[in-house]
Amino acid sequence: MLSTFVTLALFCAPALVKADFTSYYPTTVGACKNLDFAWDGAAVWPIDAMIVNPDDACGDALVDLGEVSASSASPQIKYAPGTKLQISLVDANNDESWSQTITVVDSDDFSCLDSGVAASLSSSLAAAASTSAPASSAASSASATAFVAAASSSKSATSTKSSSSADSSSAAVPVGGVANDGVGQDGAASIVIPGFFIGAASFATLLLL
Repeated sequence: MLSTFVTLALFCAPALVKADFTSYYPTTVGACKNLDFAWDGAAVWPIDAMIVNPDDACGDALVDLGEVSASSASPQIKYAPGTKLQISLVDANNDESWSQTITVVDSDDFSCLDSGVAASLSSSLAAAASTSAPASSAASSASATAFVAAASSSKSATSTKSSSSADSSSAAVPVGGVANDGVGQDGAASIVIPGFFIGAASFATLLLL
């Protein structure tokens, strides 16, 4: 690791995003997920790989992978959403590659974080989810709720052609449509009406038809 610190001391400059060889990395990573990154064949092994704070690249490493004799790495990121990261790679020839800023984002797993931080983040996500739930739940309930009213025989089709057409179709219809197979023994047709379109008074009126 001596080569890493010597190189950082000489060339530490995150704003330059120095690259003597090419590295490949995402722009975001989920909290407690693995950050997968790699480098090309121009880098000479072993690679001193570190993840640093882009605002303080000369400070302590956030993740120190040591010397990596491979063309990729995949460390777990044990930092909360919003944390900024930067990858620092130094090969055996002291050639470097710095990444752009990588942002930690929300994920479905905060188990790697401090218990207090994890609980806070989980609560925040739950609260955010619950704010959008009522609207969608109301819409679902409204679309699922329906009243079934019987239209009088005088409202039924009187022509043989239209009666045959109604009887010949048995396909289901969406809520709010006329049920094709809803003709009863008295000639009344079942009409499915979404509940949110009618109140108690309207429903009573329909029953009197």
